Amino acid sequence: MHMPLIKIIDHDKIWIHNQLRDLGRDIVHQENRQRPGRCSRLWSPEVTLNVILENEGTDDVEALNLEAPNQMWSFTSEEIARLVKLRFLKLYGGKLVGDFENTFSKLRWLSWYHRPAKFQVTNLKLRNLVVLKLSGMYITECWRGWDHIKEAKNLKVLNITGCEYLTRVPNLSTFSMLERLILEDCERLVEIDSSIGELKCLVYLEINGCNSMEKLPAGSSLDKLGLARLYRELSVSTGELNSLIELPESIRA
Repeated sequence: MHMPLIKIIDHDKIWIHNQLRDLGRDIVHQENRQRPGRCSRLWSPEVTLNVILENEGTDDVEALNLEAPNQMWSFTSEEIARLVKLRFLKLYGGKLVGDFENTFSKLRWLSWYHRPAKFQVTNLKLRNLVVLKLSGMYITECWRGWDHIKEAKNLKVLNITGCEYLTRVPNLSTFSMLERLILEDCERLVEIDSSIGELKCLVYLEINGCNSMEKLPAGSSLDKLGLARLYRELSVSTGELNSLIELPESIRA
């Protein structure tokens, strides 16, 4: 029996076999073995951190996996400004500090894990961002970062996972292109702003693990409602979800 190298798994995620992943990494590593800052992708946290701190990054870099062993580590706009072609950034730990105007002009994918409570970024322009994942962060409805994120007019996927202090998702009307809204394991989340009904491109909503939610906003046009674990008494007005084509068995009864 032959194992596939690429396949689609739960929630439409793309899964890649480790051998294919390692092959791709080796091809990239051969771009410049002596100067990793000249490679197009940096996935090793240790190598990436050294490239940033030593200011060895170049305009060849398009993707970064940046992890800070110290949660209070600060990364400034000057340390990242040379990466003018950066399209993918995974930031785990640490924080961004300073004025980031024009720094992320080409960024399309941002995964931001465990951001400190204090937001110290100005001019975070994310005009070309398509996918944003915020995980394990100290964010609330009044978080200052929302105003910067609203610059992402082309955003199609917003994934908020494990943000335990978030009780309400704020106004989403500026994300007119949003297709997928994923809210997972936000245990204190009780409400999604009614502006979700204005998102004409939205086809997928997931609220797994958001056990404090009592009802969904009405009037949303959804093709798929991803609700794998909900209380049965949750108020879901399916009559107003005009495009709904799938309802999980957990709430069909």
